[in-house]
Amino acid sequence: KIDVHIQENPGISFLEVKGDLNTGDLASAVKTTRADKDAWVTFYPTRDQQTKCTNCAENGLNGDLIITYDVNRGNPKGEVQISNGYFVHYFAPSDVPRIPKNVVFIIDRSGSMHGRKIRQTRSALLTILN
Repeated sequence: KIDVHIQENPGISFLEVKGDLNTGDLASAVKTTRADKDAWVTFYPTRDQQTKCTNCAENGLNGDLIITYDVNRGNPKGEVQISNGYFVHYFAPSDVPRIPKNVVFIIDRSGSMHGRKIRQTRSALLTILN
């Protein structure tokens, strides 16, 4: 089973589900539900679907379920989220062409970051990645 819940304060403008697990015999196992600020994607294949599908191996299902979505972009200044004394500012200028990107996180592990500082940094990074 796969359960995905997406919650975005600006609202969800676009939602698409693709991949091997959303085709053929398994397509009926994928359900999407949308509200203004929330979306749910579930994948609950029956036992029969898991044993007779095209992408089923000897040990069960094998494939991708790719969920792509975007948020409403009504505010050109972006959105600021605050949690536990930290903040993040999301913005996406509409007049700039999109370019491929890689995201690199650089973490200071020097002696000055021992104790509480490194724990806070680790917690913040895990929050971003989740």
